[in-house]
Amino acid sequence: MRSNNKSTIPQFSPNESRRRQWSVCPSCSIDLGPGVMTRPPYENCPYCGAPIIPVWWQRIPWVVLGFFLAFAAPASVGLTGWDVFLAGLLCWFPATVFAYILVFKAMPPKYVRRSQGITTLFRR
Repeated sequence: MRSNNKSTIPQFSPNESRRRQWSVCPSCSIDLGPGVMTRPPYENCPYCGAPIIPVWWQRIPWVVLGFFLAFAAPASVGLTGWDVFLAGLLCWFPATVFAYILVFKAMPPKYVRRSQGITTLFRR
């Protein structure tokens, strides 16, 4: 970015590309990243009200970590066989809630429109 001495308007050279923020609303392009540290990912944009959801691949670490926590905690206590399975089923909901908090605190969500499952080249 260059600044013209005669004016305070920033001028972008043709070689400089402006990068889009990671956690922007796909409808109004406002960055929603700073609010995630105080609350879970948004279901609707707080500015334009568009229905949004985190991209599909960000749900994979959440489910994997939840599965690991649900079954690793009973196994670490010393349970074996069917006991681990039954205790893991009981721990599934609390483990996925805890994993949801951990994953989305560590990695801010990238949003897409709720009706759109995958971002393609034809629809952004």
